[in-house]
Amino acid sequence: MGFLDKMRRGKNLKEEEMRRTFMDRQQMMFNFECVGVGKAGIGFLDSLLGIDERWGVNQVYPCALASSRFDYEIVQYLNQNEYLFPIGSGDREVRYTGVGGNQRLGQRIAMQDIHRIIAKIREDTEFYRRKIPLKAIVLVGSLGGGTGGGSIPFLAKALKLSFPNLLMIVVGILPDIREGNVYFVNASRSFRIMWNLMRKEPKYIDTLFLFENPEKRKGGQIRALQNINNEFATAFNLLFGSGYISNSLDPQDRVMILNKGRKGISLMRYWKDTANVLSMRQDSDREVAKSDCELMMRGNLGLYPSGTVQGAQFAAFQMRSEDKYIPRDLKNILTKLIEDKLKGVEPEEIITDLDKNVSAEESVVEMENPSIVQNTQFAEDIQYSQNTQRKPFVPIVKGGAWAIPKSRNIELGTMIVGIEPQKYEYLNRIWDMYDVLYGDTFMQDLNQIYHWRL
Repeated sequence: MGFLDKMRRGKNLKEEEMRRTFMDRQQMMFNFECVGVGKAGIGFLDSLLGIDERWGVNQVYPCALASSRFDYEIVQYLNQNEYLFPIGSGDREVRYTGVGGNQRLGQRIAMQDIHRIIAKIREDTEFYRRKIPLKAIVLVGSLGGGTGGGSIPFLAKALKLSFPNLLMIVVGILPDIREGNVYFVNASRSFRIMWNLMRKEPKYIDTLFLFENPEKRKGGQIRALQNINNEFATAFNLLFGSGYISNSLDPQDRVMILNKGRKGISLMRYWKDTANVLSMRQDSDREVAKSDCELMMRGNLGLYPSGTVQGAQFAAFQMRSEDKYIPRDLKNILTKLIEDKLKGVEPEEIITDLDKNVSAEESVVEMENPSIVQNTQFAEDIQYSQNTQRKPFVPIVKGGAWAIPKSRNIELGTMIVGIEPQKYEYLNRIWDMYDVLYGDTFMQDLNQIYHWRL
């Protein structure tokens, strides 16, 4: 072999080694397709995309589903020609003018357009998979509206059937109490349909995150929506945006925690503070930093609704700051702190009053039409749960530290996964409100989704 041939071979081997190293690192990143549905979902997606680009992570691959031209009126980062995908545009009744808060109509147009939606997302996922493997599909929208709340339960199942190897993460935005009863009724219907599907066929929704939408009218509605979206999107970016970086939250740990979300609902919170220690040269400086971070974590956990943290079995957290503000043993300290918080109350039995309500609904449907719902595995799971003794409560917590240069801010994001819904007072208040508008059609809509197949 000549000298030039050896050089070419060495160059080719080096390039192949670099390519493999790059792909190995990409495998460890948490890349996901984010589908924003309706005005709230598209606003969240736009904020998430902006933060993703600002940090240079580029792990979010967007797809915006709008049923009205007003759904994307405040976007700043979405390329409408490239990412916007109107639904309902071919329906003579809808004509791309929204659904007027009618969730049944939102569900119907999603069913009519599902093959176009699947084709669009498959085109995206196959293109990006050749370069960067995807871990999940994140489906986000308001549960109180018509487009998002009506279509999200169906889209979750349809997209999971189409992309079974990807995690299905649903981010549902709950309305504020001052927004009116119609939004509460819609949120009740949307959540109840998803909860029924999760209890009967948990493989279709891996994790259901719920965000509250506290209205902040100072500065106008549009600015308030942008502030809320930025807060939610920052928490999401903080937990899922870091790539293959030393000491950061491992993407495989995220996958493990998210897979446990099928046992209940999940919540997420964000906290930011300004670093007040300019140097970490002395031991006393490090102790001050540890104390400050512990206070931040306690403040973060205090943002969760009362009773939701105690008894949850799975959690994850991540801090982001300049490396000198992150003591080496900080992850261990904060992990122990969260574990103690989770063990505050012994978790209750798996079967709860809410599950009994679901079972009662299924029994009524089976009596009216035995062929509608046939799910023997669900019944077996219920019987198994009733006969199983309570196991020792051992919380699982994973944490990370995302070191960034030249930042005086210390940011903290947490997620609590697998919470029993009855521990969330908000859901108890809206649990049966769907009956006001959708009582006579609720089971019909549920079974329409339940029996839908590709």
